[in-house]
Order: sequence, then C-alpha cells, then structure tokens
Amino acid sequence: MVKIGIVGLTMHSLVTKTLACSLLFMVAACDSSVSSPPAASVTSPRAVPSQPRSPQPNLMGMNVDFPGDYSGTRMFADAMKQSRGWQKIGSDQGAVLDSNGWPLEDARLTVWHGIGRMNGTYRLSFQGQAEVRIECCAGALQSLRYDPATNLTTADLIYPTSNDSGLFLAFTKTRRTATSPENSGIADVRLMRPIVEGGSESYPADTLFTTPFKTALKRFKVLRFMDFLATNSNAQVQWRDRLTPSWYSMYQSATGYGWQGKGGAYEYAIALCNELNTDCWLTVPAQADDAYVQQLATLVKAQLKPTLRLYLEYSNEVWNTAPAFRQSQHNYALAKAEVASGRSPLNFDGETNDWYWAWRRVAKRGAEVSLIFRQVFGDAAMMTRIRPVLMTQLGHADGPLLQAMHLMQGYYNSPQVSRPRPPKYYFYGLGGSAYYNPKDPSSPDTVFADLSNAEQWVKSLRQDADYAAAFGLKRIAYEGGPSLENGAITDANRSLYRDDPRITAAMVNAHDTWSANGGDLLMYFTITGESPWSFVRDIWDATNPQKNYKLQAIDALNKRTRATVSYGTLLPATIDARQFNLPPSWLDDRRVERIRPGQWFSYTVRVAQAGTFLLRLKAAGLEQSSAVEVWVDGKLAGSLAVPAASWLGSTQQSESLSLPLQEGLHGILLRGKTGSVNVSKIDLSETTSK
Repeated sequence: MVKIGIVGLTMHSLVTKTLACSLLFMVAACDSSVSSPPAASVTSPRAVPSQPRSPQPNLMGMNVDFPGDYSGTRMFADAMKQSRGWQKIGSDQGAVLDSNGWPLEDARLTVWHGIGRMNGTYRLSFQGQAEVRIECCAGALQSLRYDPATNLTTADLIYPTSNDSGLFLAFTKTRRTATSPENSGIADVRLMRPIVEGGSESYPADTLFTTPFKTALKRFKVLRFMDFLATNSNAQVQWRDRLTPSWYSMYQSATGYGWQGKGGAYEYAIALCNELNTDCWLTVPAQADDAYVQQLATLVKAQLKPTLRLYLEYSNEVWNTAPAFRQSQHNYALAKAEVASGRSPLNFDGETNDWYWAWRRVAKRGAEVSLIFRQVFGDAAMMTRIRPVLMTQLGHADGPLLQAMHLMQGYYNSPQVSRPRPPKYYFYGLGGSAYYNPKDPSSPDTVFADLSNAEQWVKSLRQDADYAAAFGLKRIAYEGGPSLENGAITDANRSLYRDDPRITAAMVNAHDTWSANGGDLLMYFTITGESPWSFVRDIWDATNPQKNYKLQAIDALNKRTRATVSYGTLLPATIDARQFNLPPSWLDDRRVERIRPGQWFSYTVRVAQAGTFLLRLKAAGLEQSSAVEVWVDGKLAGSLAVPAASWLGSTQQSESLSLPLQEGLHGILLRGKTGSVNVSKIDLSETTSK
C-alpha cells in the first residue's frame, strides 16, 4: 500500500542465469521458438459493427490479508494454521521441530493474541498424547480422550471470553506415538473454529476456509495475495525457501524477512480461488531466481482451474523506500550492479541516473517473469489467461512508469534488439494504485461531499490511463479505495467514516469516476482491520448491514454496468500535434517539430461508437526519405511516408491509414522511422456511416 512520496525511490529484484533465454537483454539471441506478433493490418480493414458495444460490468478485486493469528479475516477454519511459533516449556526459546514444524518435545505456543470475538467451542485434535494446559488467558478443556487405535487425541475447547486476551496452550508429557518415550512431541494439531460467532458447533476437520471469509470475498472477481504471501521485504530466492502447505502454520517469523514473516503457501492461495471460482493475482518475491519463477508457473498450471485467469506481478511497490519495503533497496543495488557489469540494457540510452536504472529494472524483471510463464503456458495463454502487470506509483507516472516504458519501448521494441516486440507482448496491464482522499477532511459532512477529491484524483488517473492507452494495455490498480488518512480523520475516529451509510454512495461515485477515466480492474484494500483501508473491522461484521456499508458499495457496483469512458479526445477530430499526452517534452528534449527516428508521441482518443477512421498527417520531412510509424493500441498500424518540406516551415497532407476502432479509449502513437519529421496536425475523420 502507498505510504510515502516519491522522495528516495528505490527498487529491487534478483537476476539469475538459470533460464538464460528468459533474460530480456539476451532474448533477441536465444528466443527463436516464439515468433514476433504480426503488425495489425489496416490497409484493407474489415467493416466494424456500428452498434454500441455491450455494457461492460464493473471489475473489482480484493487484497487478501496476511495469515497472522490476530487477523480479523479468520480465514482458516483451523486456527492452528494462523498460530505463532512453538516454544520450549517455560522458555521463549524455540522448540525442536520436525520437517513440518511440529514439536519433537514438550512445547507451548500462542494460538492467538490481540484479537477479540474468539468465543465459542473449538474442536481440538492431534496425533499422539499429552497433557494439555491453557496457560492464558481463558477457556476450559472438555472430554479429553486418547484413542490408541488411531493415535489420536481429541477434546472440546470452550473459549468463553470475547475480549482480546488470547489463547496460549502447553502440551506436556507428550508421546508422539503409543510406544514413543515421554517428551517426544506431537503432530498434526488442529483447532477447528466455531462456525458462528460464539457457537457451540465447530467446523469439520477437513474444512480449509471459513464460511464468513469466503462469503465476503465471493463478491470480488479477482483476489490478490500480496499480504498473504508476505511480499514486502520477502527474502525468498530459491523455490525451497518458500513456505509449503505441509508446514503447521501459514505465519512463520524468520530472520531477514519483514513483520509478516515468510508468507503463506501458494497452494492455499490457489485453493481459495478454486473454491470461490475467482481469478488469482500472485506476486513474485523480488529476489526470486528464474528457477523459482519456473516452478511457480508449473505449480499454477497444475493446480489453478483452467477456467480461471492469473494476474502476475513482480513484487510490490518496488518504488517504495519505507523500511517495510526492503525490496526497493535490493532492486536499486542490483540495478547498479547490472549496469556496472556492462551487459545491461538499463542504460541503453546512456542514462547515468541510477534511480532511473532501478525504475527501469522493475519492467525488465517483470518482463522476464512474463517470458518464463510464456515458456510454461505457451503463447496462446499469454494476455488471455496469464496476465502479467506492471504496477507503479499513482501521481508520479512521469517518474517510475515513464522510465519503465521508456525501456520497454525505446529498447525492447527498437532495432537495438534483433527481435523487437511491443510492451503488450510482455504485459497485460499497467498503472499505480487508485487510493483517494477527501478534499476537505474537517468533518463527516465535508468528507462525504467529495470523498475522492475528484479534481485532483482525476489528474492522476488520466496520467496512468494515457500510458495504458499508448501501449494498448489495461489500466489496472493493484490497490485502491477510500484512504481516509489525513486531516481530522484519525485512528480514533476512522471507523466513524467506514461505518457511515453515506460511504456506500460515495464509493460508487468514486468507482464510476475511475471507470470514466479509463480504469479497468480495481483491486480494493483490505477486507478487515482497523487500518484506514479496511471494509469491516472483523469478518463477523461482513453480514451486518450497519457495519458493512463499504461492502454494500461493491454489491451495488456488481448490479450496475461500468460507467462510460468520458476521457480522451472524441473522434472524429483534428488534433494539434503539439498537444501530445505522452511523453513529457523534457524526455530527450522531444518536439513534434523534429521527430527523430525512435522518438514517439502518444495521443489519447475516445470513440463513442465503433467505426472506421482515416488518419492523415499534416507534416513535412526535414530531410529526404522521411517516414513515421503509426501505432494504435500498442500495435503497428502502418507507416506513412512524409514528403520533404518545399520551404522552411511548410507542411503537406500525408497519405491516409484506415483505422477500425471499437467504442472506448484508444492510444494513437507516432514514432519516427526514418529521417526527421515535423508534424503539425493529426486528422482523424470517420468513414463509416452511422
């Protein structure tokens, strides 16, 4: 999530040689099995239907919380899967464990602490036998019995209190099997939660996820597992470093990792998506090597339902230099090391700013990850089922995002490589977050008068939409929603806004603003907690109509169609070439009065109804044999020869290109091909009758 500004941005990822052909600066030499996508043919376009496109649904996702013992999601039906580490009896030292994390001696552990509303009847079971003691803070064990035939001990644990005092269990006089010596430990401990708050019936032992958790998430189309996988400050490099589903708990603290520990198992993330029939969004650890990525791709292919899509992201907020985001520091160091090696494209244009190298490296590593998944899934799955995304910082698109796309377009889609490919070969979508703050936070009335500070927020949304349109990508937000974190909105009163019924309509309006400005998938953050971004304080509140007003906004959006795009120059139109949307003019001192080979300029346009448009340039070559490429939505539409200027400052009308365009937002990108060109006007006239 966004916590700091742009100052001191850094990034992180690890480059390995395990799959050499996946490394982008080598792909031109070694990737001979995948052909370059053909350019879009526009010389003889097929007729485009003139009827309006079918109404589009709103596309919303949710970020899944980390699986800690105090998480209000209560995601696992077995509370042990969210418990803390085993300790020796009477000590803070870690107990001796087997390969799955079960104690090989008498041991104690904190099952939960710092979370209330845990009252009810739990079903305890474990392999082996032991004396079980509740060390703190409440509760009683009933019907404790051991079955030697199955080597299974069972009991009911009655937890009577709804406060946040916690549950601490000790297992003494342990015998792992009927014939094991005393103090030999136990295994496969389960503590199945009550089905309802305070209930006397617990989940069956084979239940994986709780019903309230699944019910709350069913309303979302995509689930992102950044926090569940402990992506921030994640130290995993090799596949063996990850947590597997056989480990006793999905919350494991480890040296070198962040406060969320090692993160949960990919298998459980996939299992949740399979159960709910929702698309899955996985984040690759910043230091993961190529073999790790290949193993992940293989796992996804084997376990995720073939009807479900995978969104794929390299790490999380790699631009963020806050202490909890150490991945940015790693990436920054590795970017400098790459350039120092003399074999990196990060400084392909002679750039000496090492922060720019780091920002570019996020795209480079993300594209490498994309190529590895392409090798496992094949070409047909890419950008349809497998959807790699490039996520950066909202409001600072001309920093990290510009440098990322400058690399992807200026190097990987240029004659500098033997097989140029456009950015959309590697990525499905891009963009920053979609958080918003009220224009005036001084009182509830002023907060809800303009919850998103629309005038300011729209500027940032449109900047990201410009980049997405220019390269034919979807504008996606990895996180978003009302941020409620400034001015008079404090931790003490934040819940007053979350639990105010006015937030439902305010969020619906904000989402309509997102869609109207080119937004596609918006991933909200987060389902539970006391953070400013939470939807409900506790998952038990998800069905309470006085506590789930933010979820009611999602329900309302699911029942209505997506707001029509209102951003972009409406076609037909004649566009002043100087009014380009991208890139900023300071990049390479760019001016449309002298477009040089490789330089590009993008224009964001909008079509109200599908049709075919003729594009002509009013331009002049500043030297003989000048030409300009025209790219539409990230695909090459064709090239236009530009006659040489007959006198200084003169321009002429070029030949035309026929462009079939569907309803919605589009990017028209001009790129110098040969010679230098002065473009003054871009004329887009409609040829199809309504």
